Amino acid sequence: MVMTRDESMLYKRLVDLSRQALNKGIPTFSDFLNLNEQNIFHSCIPELSTDFQIWGGYEYAERQMIAFLPEALLFDWEYPLVLCKIELLNHRFAEPLSHRDVLGSLMSLGIERSKIGDILVKDNRIYVF
Repeated sequence: MVMTRDESMLYKRLVDLSRQALNKGIPTFSDFLNLNEQNIFHSCIPELSTDFQIWGGYEYAERQMIAFLPEALLFDWEYPLVLCKIELLNHRFAEPLSHRDVLGSLMSLGIERSKIGDILVKDNRIYVF
């Protein structure tokens, strides 16, 4: 598989996160990965130094993060995820929010896309991981 420079850097970063988890004895976490980045991760599994788990905040999440777990972990751990609910205060005076509106607003605040998981729109509420 021929990788671009960015894909090669991601590959090396994921392998390095696994080594850090092993050396430090604590879980390390990737950023949220899109489907292409998850495919790159699956190609680097033979080089990993630790076990791993993949989770996006809910079942069938498209954007997911990877937890690299050392063997002799002596404590419980959790993914560093927070679920934010966005809701309009007065629906009469506003148009319904869309995925695009929220993503554009978050990006304009300077938040990198890799720090944001899935954005779900349901019943005039938006949930951001």
